[in-house]
Amino acid sequence: DSTRTQFEERQNDAETKLAELRQELDKLNKNRKEDKKIEEKKSQSDDEDSGAEDKSFDEDNEMNVENNEKKETEENKEPNEDQSLQETLNRVKIEEQIIRVEEIV
Repeated sequence: DSTRTQFEERQNDAETKLAELRQELDKLNKNRKEDKKIEEKKSQSDDEDSGAEDKSFDEDNEMNVENNEKKETEENKEPNEDQSLQETLNRVKIEEQIIRVEEIV
């Protein structure tokens, strides 16, 4: 009887852990979708803004502005890529844990 009770307790613990992991994974996936929506809105507004620029700049000024923007976007992309990679890594780890717990259950 005690072995069966221990087994049932472990199974209940595993099921609880599985539910928690799935919730965490859902949260990460939801955050990822929200980040993509925000990024799409940013790119749309950037496209709209770039179309409304005044064409009176000479080519030298325009080149300088473009170079500065490229540097800024490159600098901005690095932290976002790191964060995105970290979130992906977290998701993969959680999925692996889910698989292990499902094997137990």
